[in-house]
Order: sequence, then structure tokens, then C-alpha cells
Amino acid sequence: MIVDPLNDDGGTKYVLAESGVDNEVGINSVQHDFHLAFNAENRSNAGSYFQVQLIEPNGLSLFSRIAYIASQLSIANHIHALYILELKLIGWSDDDDPKPTEIHTQEWLTKCYGIQHSFADNTSQYTMTMIETKEGVYDRVDFNFPVETSVEASNLGDFATKLQTEINKAAKVRADLDPSSILPTLFKFSVPTAWKDWQFSTVINDADGSGRQVSITGSGRLKFVFPAGTAITNMLAEASYATEQFRKIPTTVGKFAGKSIVVDAKELANIINWISFDVNVKFVKFDSLANRYQRELTFNMIPYATTQAIIDKNSHKELIDSKDLQKKRLAQALTLGLLKKRFDYYLTGQNTEVLDLSIQFNNAYYVLQPLHSGITQDPASTLTESGGPGDNILENLAQQVSTLTQNIQDLRLKIPDSADQAISLSNQIRTLVSNKTALETRVNSINDLAQGNSSNLNGVGPRDSASGEPKYITQQDVIGLGLDPTSHVTFNNYSLNSNGPENSGSNQASQFQARLGALKLNLNGSGDMLSINISVRGDPYWLAKAGTFDNGGPLFFLNVNFPSYSADGDYTATTSEDLNLAGLYNVIKVTSQYQNGQFIMTLHANRNLPTNSGLIYEQLALGQITDSQAANQVEALELRQISLASIASDASGPR
Repeated sequence: MIVDPLNDDGGTKYVLAESGVDNEVGINSVQHDFHLAFNAENRSNAGSYFQVQLIEPNGLSLFSRIAYIASQLSIANHIHALYILELKLIGWSDDDDPKPTEIHTQEWLTKCYGIQHSFADNTSQYTMTMIETKEGVYDRVDFNFPVETSVEASNLGDFATKLQTEINKAAKVRADLDPSSILPTLFKFSVPTAWKDWQFSTVINDADGSGRQVSITGSGRLKFVFPAGTAITNMLAEASYATEQFRKIPTTVGKFAGKSIVVDAKELANIINWISFDVNVKFVKFDSLANRYQRELTFNMIPYATTQAIIDKNSHKELIDSKDLQKKRLAQALTLGLLKKRFDYYLTGQNTEVLDLSIQFNNAYYVLQPLHSGITQDPASTLTESGGPGDNILENLAQQVSTLTQNIQDLRLKIPDSADQAISLSNQIRTLVSNKTALETRVNSINDLAQGNSSNLNGVGPRDSASGEPKYITQQDVIGLGLDPTSHVTFNNYSLNSNGPENSGSNQASQFQARLGALKLNLNGSGDMLSINISVRGDPYWLAKAGTFDNGGPLFFLNVNFPSYSADGDYTATTSEDLNLAGLYNVIKVTSQYQNGQFIMTLHANRNLPTNSGLIYEQLALGQITDSQAANQVEALELRQISLASIASDASGPR
């Protein structure tokens, strides 16, 4: 349907094409790509893209139809008409007289960005590329603001207000000087109410080389200068990263996982909040000179729960190894409504939804962490392993352990002058002890390698010690071991900065800055350890009506068994879960295909690495947290007994 951009919610609508009825122009197929936040293609907003294939026997009138409808709606330029894509799903009633019943209706307001046409056998075929109108916010002409912009503020709310003023002022100046337009683009910005008072720090370190500048003007006020071409969302995000509170890593329960140097895995289990944007485009007036509509672009920054965060090796290991913390994390995901779907695949006896499954495993995947967990950003520090040519690694490590031991002892002998200094000393000692433990573990690992003490899954070396012959691994050797690939994440130390400020002379602030920089790169990175594409019967849940996924990225639980040879050589199906594949997955994109009366979805998903499925497989299988111990671990949260099994029963969509 075509509608007037100035009256898209209540005006007259004209049908352009339809499926399932006699019509001169019919819809042959529709492909719908729904991109969620935190994927390689779109980092800040969930949005929909469509490829609509139309067919017109005995004619070539689509372009004329569009122009005619636009004239009937008094649309000055048909190129800027809006299109409503309406989806109706038909199912069958359950009563004694089953009949076709409309079970789901959904609409998307879109703009057409191109039409491809071909003509053969006296039939016209068209492919229309449609984009949801809110995605128009990301039009590079306005989204990458073409004028240098500066803002001076003391907190995040003040920044958003002043940024809105400055950008609207600059946009008006551009329109006044532009001989090809009259009306400027209008901008609106907002930040979460709870974040408005978040304060900026006082001294900054501009380390990204982007040209962005931040300077101090006094009393905690920062002056941000963004070069021409900076993305609007980047301006708002960078200001958030510059606050003291955001660098402490906020969680979904209003606390902070990184309020000290050592990341608190117990708070990390509450799931962290990151940044996304609820965006909107409103068409205001028609600019007769530019021959297009004036737009009002709204950017609402919203907290976005992400279950993908890995901050450093130590907190990740504590989180991944603790059954109680894994239960707590699962409970919070259920409470936030992030986990509502379960798929039972091969040899489960319960599969009604999964049509196909493909797997990609990336052995080169690694997680960045700041150099030595942010303790220092100097690669030549005494904590590095490398010395001059011919240096012995074990000797260097031993020296580092000795130095740390002495530093710990010196700190413990210090008498603090105040409570704040006592806390600071305690944090320093904890950090040094943690690093000493890590170094000692490394020494032990190197010694084990040097002495040939490494082992495979069978508890022997690569050759049988008795015969010296290669030993073969059988299915029975590995089935049921409960090996979860999330425990094998590789970490790469690197000297990193966030783009935020740091306190003058504060080593802690520098560490916070480095830590946030690593976390940001990991969340925005395109590499994934384990990815799957799973094709399922159509499910309206994944079509994401307004607000469905605003608070966080959705998950699903995949349960799977595979056949194996039994110990006596018979070919049987194992009942042991395969944790290399079974577990929680983050959905990053949903592709829906409507063709020939079929509705099929492909979920593009990545393994949720902070989840150890082996420790909470029972809870995942039940879809609930039931025991009192677990209830205590979630700090008295009122957990609903959410059964994934029961929810999955209505995941089938149309039959």
C-alpha cells in the first residue's frame, strides 16, 4: 500500500500489489532481513530490510501506477512516497469445524530505495528494495554530520541538550546557505533518565587518532569537538564513554561490575547494560526547492542488555567456572525476557520447528583485554615477558613473580591515612595478587610442557607409551564429557584506550579507560567463535513488533543429540548432550522468506560465550530456576517459573 508521508497513520491508502488474490500485480515472494543490535552490519539499532518480488502478466504498468497513486494522494514527488508492507498469517482453528483463521497481522512503514525490472514471456518482473522508514535516520547526508561540532558540558544529560541545540543551529545555517533547499533537517536527542546526571571526568587521553578532541574547561566540564563527518550516534556514545559511571560498567540491576580495578564477576552475572538507539523519522513539510520532505530525526539512547560481554580473563574464568553465578546469570536473562525460545533438534524426539542447521567454528577467534588487565599500558613494563635476545622466559617470569611478591609485601606494611587510602591499598593488593597468581599459573604450564606432561582426552600422550603407535580417538572417548567450547576462549593482551577521559595522575582511571576500550572493541567486533544458521518454521516472535527487543538482545536454547557408536560397536543414538553445539545463542539477524504459501525463517546466531551450558544444562532443559539455593544466589529476585518447553510449543507460527 502507498500512503502520504505527511499522513501515514490515518490517511487514504492505495493497494499497489497483493498475494493470494486475483490482482493485476501480484506479490511473488518477500525476503525480510531483520538486523538486531550488535552485529557486524548494524551496531546501534534494530531495523528491517525487504526484497519484494512482484509479477505483472501482460503489462509494464507498475511505474505508472506508483506515479498515479502519488498524484491521487497529492504527494508532490512520488519518489518520496511511503509504502506499507502488510503481513497476514493464516492458520487453522482448533474447533470441530476447522477453518482458515487470521492468527497474526503486522505492518511495516517503508521507503522504496530502488526497483529492478525485467521483461520476458510477455510478463514483467520487479524487485523492489524497501527499508523501514526509521532506518532513514542513518542516511549519511545527515547521519554523518557534515559540519564540525563542539559541545561543552559537565554531565551526559547536559551534553545531549546542548548537542541538540548546536546541531540544529548548524543544520539551519547549512539550509540558509544552500541554494537547493529551504528547510533544514531537524534533530532530537535524549538519554536515559537514570543516566542524565552521570558526570564527566576531568582529564582526557585522546588515543584513537580520529580527530575527535576533548579538553578541560574547569569544574569537571569537558569540551568535545567532533570533526565533520562524525556519526550522530558516535557523538552520543563517546560522551557516554567519557562518564565516570559508564567506565565502571553498569549492569541491568543498577549496580556496576567494574567499580574497582578488579571486575566483580558476581555483578557481571547480573548482565551489563550497553548502548542502543530507539530511532524515528517524521516527515514535517515538503521542501519545494529541494523537491523532498523535511525530516525530523529522533535519536533516543536506551540501555541495552548484552549477554555477550567478556571484560577480562580473570572475571570471565570466575563466571564461567561457577555454577551459582551461571544460575544467577540465567535467572536474570529469564527475568529480563531475553530467553524465551528453545529448539530441540536432532534425535531429541521433540523437533517440530527446525528444518536445517549449519555450523561455522572459528579457531582464530580471540577476546581482547587491556595489557595485563589494564594494570599498565606500557608494553615495556616490568610485567612483560620479552627482554633482550636470548633471555630465558622462565627466568623472566620468576623475576616478575618475585617483584610482585615484594610489592605486595610492601603494600601490606603501609599504614593508610584515611578510609579512602585503605580502600585504594586493598584494591592494589588484590590486583597484584591476581597477577601474581596468573604468572605462577603460566610458570606451571611452561614447566608441564617442558616435561611432557600435557595430555589428551584419553589421559595419555599422542602415542601409546607401551607400543609407541598412534592412538585413535573413538566416539566413546569424547561423548558425554561435558566439554563446552566457551571455556576455551583465547585472550589477547593489547594496549588499548577507550575514548573517554581519565583523572589526572590516577592510575585507576587509566586502567578503567583501557578496560572500557577493550570491552567496546569486543562487543563491536565482527569475529565470532561459534556461529550457526538455523532454519525454522515461521514464528511471529522473531518479527519483533515495536518494543520486543528494545531492552536487550534475544537468546535461544538449542538442544541437540547426535548418533554415535556404542561401546560394543552397535550404531545407536546417544542420550548425552553434545555441548560443543547445545547451549545458548545470541540472534544477530533474522531472515524471513515468504513464498508459495510457505513462511520460513533463518536465524543467524553466535554462541553466547559467557554461558557455561554444562553447568546449567538442567536449568536450560527445564527453562526455569527452581531450587532455593539458586533463588538465594539471584539476590531475592522474584523469578517467574518460565518454562522454555511450554513457550516453545507456540513457536511454530503458521502451519
